[in-house]
Amino acid sequence: MSRRRIAAEAPLDRIAELLEEAPAGLHDLRPAEGGVDVPAQLAELYVLAGCGTLFHETVELFAPAELHRDDERDDDRDELPGVAFGTCDGDQLWLDARGRVLRFDPALDEVLVEGTSLERWLWGVLEGYRNLVDHEGEYAEDAFDDDGELTDDCALRILGAQLRRDPKAVAPRLRRAALQAKTSPELARAELEEVVHLAPDLAWGWIELSRISERKGELAGARDEAQAAAAAAEQQGHAQAGYFWAHVARLASAASDEPGRAAAAAKVTALAPDLRAAQL
Repeated sequence: MSRRRIAAEAPLDRIAELLEEAPAGLHDLRPAEGGVDVPAQLAELYVLAGCGTLFHETVELFAPAELHRDDERDDDRDELPGVAFGTCDGDQLWLDARGRVLRFDPALDEVLVEGTSLERWLWGVLEGYRNLVDHEGEYAEDAFDDDGELTDDCALRILGAQLRRDPKAVAPRLRRAALQAKTSPELARAELEEVVHLAPDLAWGWIELSRISERKGELAGARDEAQAAAAAAEQQGHAQAGYFWAHVARLASAASDEPGRAAAAAKVTALAPDLRAAQL
């Protein structure tokens, strides 16, 4: 067997091993039956793992008969995310036409690339979310804080495992940067530079990079990054394009760039008149 063939099979082999190694009761999976027009990647996954829940219902894999496509989006863009096949921490998951796993991020109100393939996404999830539990399958003592929220340390371990298995996945990298920014802006900056390299049209990556530059007092760089965010959002017809241009206007004003501020403010007025009125 060629080295290329072995590498291609590795994620599925490791997924099978991880499922077999799991403590009893950690996952609740059953054979996947029924359904029509199941995408090939999902059909292969169903044969290997079935459907049901993982890590005490943290992740849900819909049964074949429960797969569906969303009929409409909440914004003005026409594209649909793909086939809804499950949830992770309550967030909707889709498999798109390119075989990528997409996830809705409620904090950003955005659908982002959670995994570059279904196999690599699940491989990373199975390795990452093991940090939630101990060897008996019970929740680990250091996984949650006193309020029942996932600790930053545990979240970083989960995201690190996901990115080891799928380094080109944008959404986990963006979430890791947000956690790193709390204690290490330089680590967060390096993470975000990789995000905008992988997804140069992702406005949120640029705007988070801009915020770090602003915190460090690098106003010229912050303005350039905010402008990249605004331009990307406007080009895509993003519902919050005016919001991104408002950041450009604010940073231009801080840099005493009146022509730049006026040009950005005009964009805000054109793209988000309600936002402009609220600011005034």
